[in-house]
Amino acid sequence: MLGLGQDESKGGAQYVYGTPPEKPILRPLRHPLYDTEGWQAGAAQMVGYTLFTNNTAFAVAALGRKNLSHTNMPGNGQLGTPLEFDLIGFIGHLQYGVDIDEFNQFYNRGVFQFIFGQANPWLTVKLGQIPQGIAPQGMTTMPGTTVVSNGWGVQTNFYNFVSVDRKSRKIHSNERFSNPVSHPTGITPINNLFWTTYCLGIYYMQL
Repeated sequence: MLGLGQDESKGGAQYVYGTPPEKPILRPLRHPLYDTEGWQAGAAQMVGYTLFTNNTAFAVAALGRKNLSHTNMPGNGQLGTPLEFDLIGFIGHLQYGVDIDEFNQFYNRGVFQFIFGQANPWLTVKLGQIPQGIAPQGMTTMPGTTVVSNGWGVQTNFYNFVSVDRKSRKIHSNERFSNPVSHPTGITPINNLFWTTYCLGIYYMQL
């Protein structure tokens, strides 16, 4: 490091050196990352939408802007310095109260991917493999009161994404990542549908 001045106590010819910056101290938190996208009523859709790429607005402009009930992402497509995340798995769900037929169509035709970088999927599974974790279960026949859940509604019910040596997958501060959710055979929602993906793990934030 370059000298910042002269140390007069030693004859005026010595350099005074600055202290190099320390690595930020990060606090580990059991804190999921989540993001939401919307499928507009009456619009045929096959390509789908990519979550975790826009933390301010939905891909369909008519669905408006996002708030904390839709996402807690600190940036678009990356965490930003000095944040890190140890990813262990996923849960996800449609908004509660969705019609049972639309629920079945969305899950049965859906594909879930998770991508590190620009284009290489690290995970591709049918959407039905991504459980809801803690969630209401069952259904009723009363209009407007349908409650459905993908999987058993318990805290330990999630898609495990750890490596074969049982280690989490690190998302570094400026590493790009995304989550495409698509329907290759197509869906045309009767109502607006909102899907939320939760990335479970340890969120490291600066003290």
